[in-house]
Amino acid sequence: MKKITVSMFVLGLVLAGGFSAHAQTAAERKVITKDYNQEQLKKLAAEFAEKNTKDKEEALRLAAANGWPLTYITEDGATAELVGLQDDGRPLYFQTLNVNAAFTSGINSLNTGGSLGLNLDGQNMLVALWDQDRPRATHNTFGGRLSILDAATNQADHSTHVMGTIMGSGLNSENGDGKGMASQATGNAYDWNNDTSEMASAAANGLLISNHSYGAIASQLSESSFGAYSSQSAAYDQVAFDAKNYLIIQAAGNDRATNQIHNPSKFGYDLVNNAKTAKNCLTVAAVYGLTAEYSGPEDVIIAPFSSYGPTDDNRIKPDIAAKGMQLLSSVSSGNSAYDIESGTSMASPVVSGGALLLQQRYRQLFPDYMRSATLRGLICHTADEAGDADGPDPRFGWGLFDAKKAVEAINNNGTSSYINQLSLSNSETFSINVIAQEGQKLQVSICWTDPAGAASSLLDNPSPRLKNDLDVRVTKGAATFYPWKLADTYEAPAVQGDNIVDNIERIDIPNASGQYTVTVSHKGSLTTGSQEYSLIVTSGVQTLDVDDVVANLFSVWPNPANASVNINLLDGSSEPASATFYDVQGREVMFTKLLGNTNLVDIQSLSKGIYMVKVAQGAQQQVKKIVVNK
Repeated sequence: MKKITVSMFVLGLVLAGGFSAHAQTAAERKVITKDYNQEQLKKLAAEFAEKNTKDKEEALRLAAANGWPLTYITEDGATAELVGLQDDGRPLYFQTLNVNAAFTSGINSLNTGGSLGLNLDGQNMLVALWDQDRPRATHNTFGGRLSILDAATNQADHSTHVMGTIMGSGLNSENGDGKGMASQATGNAYDWNNDTSEMASAAANGLLISNHSYGAIASQLSESSFGAYSSQSAAYDQVAFDAKNYLIIQAAGNDRATNQIHNPSKFGYDLVNNAKTAKNCLTVAAVYGLTAEYSGPEDVIIAPFSSYGPTDDNRIKPDIAAKGMQLLSSVSSGNSAYDIESGTSMASPVVSGGALLLQQRYRQLFPDYMRSATLRGLICHTADEAGDADGPDPRFGWGLFDAKKAVEAINNNGTSSYINQLSLSNSETFSINVIAQEGQKLQVSICWTDPAGAASSLLDNPSPRLKNDLDVRVTKGAATFYPWKLADTYEAPAVQGDNIVDNIERIDIPNASGQYTVTVSHKGSLTTGSQEYSLIVTSGVQTLDVDDVVANLFSVWPNPANASVNINLLDGSSEPASATFYDVQGREVMFTKLLGNTNLVDIQSLSKGIYMVKVAQGAQQQVKKIVVNK
């Protein structure tokens, strides 16, 4: 096998402070979509539009023949609408996913006035919503920042509440408690009809995040539908694969909330269904809000309605949990109206708004936006532990969404964290050496956007839906550390071993110490010839170079006077000196000779981003960190 080995450098201090926001203008959308196959996305949108139209027409024909209602109110008070047919020919109704309770939450540490000093509020960032009918676009909370992009005419409380949770300002709400996660973002809203075609078109135009707080009605599903990889799952995965920066975020469902017990032989598990089993999306569970700072897994309590996984092939679903109880947000009854609701519908927009802020921060520091796999992997990698045992489970997924930890990993990329977007070709392996800080937990994750799999209607089909099976291992001496995977029984703790089903793999090494080697490889043959993936390492990690490298200083450019950075040499020696610039992926990008003890080096050729500068003079070497902020 061809092996690629990278050794990188001990880095300098962490950058503090904020930078100006970047608008998702036409130029920004070009940055997002520069590697997309636009013809494929256009073809996909047209194919899905044709399929969705035919399905809806056939559903309407059968509704007239069989007396199916086109819309109705469920026993739980949710609004249901006939949107098409299930894979087995039954009617497919989408319903809103709220159960008449309330919660409040914020991503306060990232927002203006927050503890990190970043002032991230979604300025000039775009998010989209697919939901029931349309939000009340004239609501004061949106401040003219919301556009309705399809033919929906009826205003709905549910979509207004969900969109307000993502990007409402909270204007006219009591104490401002109705404020959303990204309160200065702009939004586009669609109803839930023809969603896959519209998603493909929006993604082709540069959409980064969308929220979907709706799903099928559990009482109308066959037993084989629960946990199955459906045609809707495959469609969502296909859109995400063809638009690699686009992340779809979905509510897990509230199917433990009703009096009727669904899928009764599974004891409350195996309830996630329809598109929520997709590999490349984030599916969100609901929990009670914390009453104090997170201190341990016992703080996180699952909401009584939140649907449990896993999928039929034992993948980790839901992926992540967020506050889903007692949220105050905008409703459609008036331009200043607010109400409180609970549900996974309310948890999902918390993650959507937070994910948008993570993209905003990443773009401030680096030349590109994150791939959706990087963002999805980062959210799961930095989650707070929840549940009865370490590791993921089918109730909370990887744990409680922690936007602060995620943004700190972005801030510290190249110092105490390592976030790299890579690609693996057939028969290749990639390895990197890292040093863990004494006594801390070393965490290593890979995540990738997998090609769409084949839909299955078989009952409890255990065949993996993965097309490309990547693997991560961490070694130290004779010891090999494996990623988490779910146990074979629902309530048993997760185990560590060879994971053949998930397209996110995470290794946790408590009380780590010293040097470790991280290796990424793959099984079999990659169906696409190569597979892009994201590698994330945290825990005070330092990337390794020669023993005498000293990490000491960092500089920030632009200099007010010129496009240069000052390289200071400390020993006053007259020996020749040089500076070699490396990006965070360890690639040499510039070399220059230094002529004196204080050198102003022209860095106009460097793109925006974080760089390490190895300064060599005689026997001395130093590493400095600079941030180029064009």
